[in-house]
Amino acid sequence: MSRVRSFLIAVRTLAVILGAVSIFAAALVRFFLPELTNSALGLVIMGAALILIFCLGSLSEIKTFLFSKQGRYSVNTTIMIAVFVAILILANFFGLTNHRRFDVTASSKFTLATQTQRVIKELKQPVQVIGFFPEVANLRAAKEAARNLLDEYRYFNRKLSYKFVDPDAKPGLAKQYRVQYNGSLVFLSRERQKIVLIPNEQNFTGALLEVTGVKAKKVYFLSGHGERDINNVRETGYSVARMGLIRDLYKVDSLNLTLNPQVPQDCAVLVIAGPKKALPKAETEAILNYLKGNGKVLLLADPNPPAEVNEILATWGIAVGRGRIVDKIAYVSPDKTTPAVFRDKYPPVVVTAGLDTTYFPEASSVVLTKELKRVIDSMKEQAKGQEKQPEWPLSPAQYGSLVVLPAILTTESSWLETDSKEERFDKDTDVQGPLALGILMIASAPLSEEAPAKKQGEEKLTRIVILGDSDFASNQHIQNGGNGDLFLNSVNWLAEEEHLIYVRPKPFTFRRLVISKDASRFIRFSSVALLPFLLVVLSAIIWIRKR
Repeated sequence: MSRVRSFLIAVRTLAVILGAVSIFAAALVRFFLPELTNSALGLVIMGAALILIFCLGSLSEIKTFLFSKQGRYSVNTTIMIAVFVAILILANFFGLTNHRRFDVTASSKFTLATQTQRVIKELKQPVQVIGFFPEVANLRAAKEAARNLLDEYRYFNRKLSYKFVDPDAKPGLAKQYRVQYNGSLVFLSRERQKIVLIPNEQNFTGALLEVTGVKAKKVYFLSGHGERDINNVRETGYSVARMGLIRDLYKVDSLNLTLNPQVPQDCAVLVIAGPKKALPKAETEAILNYLKGNGKVLLLADPNPPAEVNEILATWGIAVGRGRIVDKIAYVSPDKTTPAVFRDKYPPVVVTAGLDTTYFPEASSVVLTKELKRVIDSMKEQAKGQEKQPEWPLSPAQYGSLVVLPAILTTESSWLETDSKEERFDKDTDVQGPLALGILMIASAPLSEEAPAKKQGEEKLTRIVILGDSDFASNQHIQNGGNGDLFLNSVNWLAEEEHLIYVRPKPFTFRRLVISKDASRFIRFSSVALLPFLLVVLSAIIWIRKR
């Protein structure tokens, strides 16, 4: 026994050195060669055994130290450190099981859109995604992008699962799902299947809707009368507006009523964007019938629209004013005929909540018809003696089930200029501001008709949004300020998708940190090893000084 103890005492210094080196080597192997897991484990076991030899060889010294004043202090410190480490481990455990994420990027780059989150959370059936990516260099970035995006989706609902397969290794599986191109992702749910070629949020959410049987609402843009073209990519076109609606999960199409003067039954919202030519009587009747059947219309009317536009609106007690708005205070310099509405100047309606500054080149106003004014005035006569309310457009106009809400107002220094060659206020011909540049109208029946009796649990209403300008939503202007949000929010409100109304993130600004390989290596290793190393050195210095 004494020989064994003598041997342990003789080799204890060498054992502790070799043990420390072995554990350090295990850490290096685990960090740089993670595939050699067994080798790293063997080094750890060997290092632990060597340190145990040191402890056995120094048993008497350890006992003496532990029962000394300094030893008791060290034991107390060790226990405190152990408790602290245990708290850290528990905190990390609860953080992993109950974690919350925050996107602090300026454009919310790593946050799924509100409507996408809603679609994922409402998944009631399992959805599987199979990505067909061969092991080639040019598809690694696309595969990683798809994986990261699918992880975002899976974070909100575990009913979505995914896997990646190599189509070269499993050609039968690729043939089974009719995959023709590398990089395809197949969305599967029950008997439905959808193939996505480009991994982005728009395509993924659309595929989820399709395989789960949820129908996307359809938005039609009226055409054939000089309206804005949703396929036109030039400054005057509406291609950006169309893509914005698609990102909000709508199906978008043009509608020409010439051959078949009837608005389709699947029309969730009809957009009439800047008509310039007269509408035939049959088409006017078709739009009127659509509205009377609780239709939803977004009218973007430029100054002095075709007479048929006001003929349609007159049924609901509203009209587009004759002339263009001039504003001496709030405008886009140097053009006073481009009125601007600043962030805190909107009336409190849902489509403008939190909206940034908007502007409207060559805009007109929305006014009440003489008929609606007459019935409102007669109601005021009957309500004499009550507290006087502000006049339109500073307050809503209401008659029966019909309500007109001002959504966008110009300043008191604005007016509706009727002379196309001048920008000078004439009190005899021009209308003094503030003016309603945009309105929301809700009604269960036209102005001249009585509202039908409601059935139990049924409340279908006609909705109209009128904005006195179509330029603000063109490709040239829609991405500036809050113009795009105003257009999309208006469609969402009309489609009764109020939960989609929100201020969208600004376009992504590319930011890149360019560093050398040496700098990258330093950042990598210093962030992992430097702080723990400094802590060990500082602890050693304190321990030596205490001794």
